[in-house]
Amino acid sequence: MKMTLTRFNNSISKGSLIQIIISILLLISASAKLLSINEFYAVLVASGLFDKQLAVPFAKIFIALEFLTSILLYFKVLPKLILNGCALLFSTFAAYHAWNWFQGIGVPCTCFGALFKMPSQAGFILNLGLVTLCLLRTTKIGS
Repeated sequence: MKMTLTRFNNSISKGSLIQIIISILLLISASAKLLSINEFYAVLVASGLFDKQLAVPFAKIFIALEFLTSILLYFKVLPKLILNGCALLFSTFAAYHAWNWFQGIGVPCTCFGALFKMPSQAGFILNLGLVTLCLLRTTKIGS
């Protein structure tokens, strides 16, 4: 058993593990939103940032970006660029949650579709944490 743990520790660094976790979170998030896409549209419209016609393409774009960044991050394709892109994506999500929070919009976060809902404050904190992880990991690549 000890040899297996040593082999695992040598083969996956903490930084790579962070990338894998972020990649899996993005994949789960995109899949869950896709499975309950009508609810995702409704949440975007309820926020007051999108009307019904704009909610549909924006929802699809965000889901596609989550899938794309998840795959590219997992396979370490341009990891520094993709991590910066992830930080931008999570910053966008944090700004969305801040908007809902400060406007008093009581729509729960559907970051993970119908699987898991949370208040805007929690979504804001979660996304700020993910931005921080992405940026910390970015600074370690190539150094």
